[in-house]
Amino acid sequence: MNFAKKQVHNPEQGLVNLVNKTFDMYECSTFHGFRTERQICIKFESSLQRVLSKHLNIREITTDDKQLPSRSKIQRRIASNMRGDLQRVDVRPFPIEGWDSPYTPMEINIHIRYDETDKDEISNIIMIPSKEQPENESFSAYPLLLVRSKQVVWEVVAHWIKRTLDCHVFQLTVPVALLGQIAEWWASYLYDMPPGENERVNGNI
Repeated sequence: MNFAKKQVHNPEQGLVNLVNKTFDMYECSTFHGFRTERQICIKFESSLQRVLSKHLNIREITTDDKQLPSRSKIQRRIASNMRGDLQRVDVRPFPIEGWDSPYTPMEINIHIRYDETDKDEISNIIMIPSKEQPENESFSAYPLLLVRSKQVVWEVVAHWIKRTLDCHVFQLTVPVALLGQIAEWWASYLYDMPPGENERVNGNI
């Protein structure tokens, strides 16, 4: 007879695990020289592309490359001894519903396609700004980074952020109990929301 203790499913713990697995959280000191204007973001994209290409041994894709047939792309990549292609790097605003601050969250979005895979490996780094920014316009406060990425890619991006924006990045450890409270609040918030148009049942059918 098996007297092993039966594990009881805890829905709240499942929500905690989901929150914990969705993003890794990092704390970041004040940025220097960071701007959200599109022209500045394009420069950041080009800079990060070069760094990723160098450290991950992947090839930057140009407009001409995108027009080549797949076989030509593979042959060119093999000839250059690269591990894959850096499909795209975007630095762009990240809209959050209900965000009531004039300072916009930003996202770094990276698509890499390695030789051994048929689909892009996507990394997301979301930068959450403080609602109170430094008076000196050369500095900006994005104290929270939400990271969903393979560690090897994130290490390169983190190094780039530190050097380019002259800041420090630290992993932020949130106690499980606090994550539980956040998950519980979020679940109750969803439960109390009125149904959307597509979720309502029409009784006059």
